[in-house]
Amino acid sequence: MNKAITINTTDNLGVALTHLNKGEQVVVNSATIMLKENIQAKHKFALKDFALGDEMYGLVVGTAKEIIKKGKAITVKNTAHKASAYTTKHKKKFEWTAPDVSRFKGRTFNGYLRKDGQVGTANYWLVFPLVFCENRNITILKTAFEKALGYEKANAYEQLAKDLVARHKSGDPLDEVRLNRKENKEQKHYFNNVKIKFITHQGGCGGTREDSDTLCRLLAGYLKKT
Repeated sequence: MNKAITINTTDNLGVALTHLNKGEQVVVNSATIMLKENIQAKHKFALKDFALGDEMYGLVVGTAKEIIKKGKAITVKNTAHKASAYTTKHKKKFEWTAPDVSRFKGRTFNGYLRKDGQVGTANYWLVFPLVFCENRNITILKTAFEKALGYEKANAYEQLAKDLVARHKSGDPLDEVRLNRKENKEQKHYFNNVKIKFITHQGGCGGTREDSDTLCRLLAGYLKKT
């Protein structure tokens, strides 16, 4: 069973498939490597001696920031990011033919024009937290706003409870109370042209900088499309 592999046969870094111990001999692409330190599973180690500035992998993704001996672990401390220059195999002038949109000439739709030239078709209020610790507050806001602005959906069981209380106070028989599951279609919103959405998530607190960046891009995507 292989304990380490390379992503490509031209790579000069090995990838541990399991935890490897210092002093252990590992065979990678028919070559035997003596490990000079512990290597965690999924982490990489040098298959050759690297001098300062030497490039890593077959397709360059990094360089050595210091001398790295064969069998040493590759970490963020002893490497620096570097990428190969992008080139196309066939250098050809880009050409694009615009589609025929004549059949749409003069046609309109019910929307609005944004300042940046884009158009929208609906108005949304988005309420969301930047950290999941605030999810409870978002839920409280959701209950308050939906009820005050008329977005709250009718709750048949809440109405049933009210009917039971009313009949009990009046002394009327309770066995005549029935559950009405029919929605009130005549319910009107305070802002007829606005939809309000409350979004919760499990990110923000305790994550890495990369996690925070991803979360911000996701939330920004919601804002961009609404």
